[in-house]
Amino acid sequence: MIPEDDAGGLTDVITLEGQGAVRDLAVTLDIEHPRFGDLRVVLMAPSGRRAVIHNRTGGDAKNLRVTWIRSRPRCSPR
Repeated sequence: MIPEDDAGGLTDVITLEGQGAVRDLAVTLDIEHPRFGDLRVVLMAPSGRRAVIHNRTGGDAKNLRVTWIRSRPRCSPR
């Protein structure tokens, strides 16, 4: 639950084991909120690189339920 009037919002950390590059990523959000136009959702890598998933769009609509999928193109065998 995100506390009311907390400008810091909510932070959640997911730690992955091992090293390597992420090839495919799917993020499912299911956030109950009276106005999802107030919400900003950002993924941040350990390197500090950020990807904005949701940036205060949606106005007065309630609740944010979405799956964000990103796939990196793969090379074809020759």
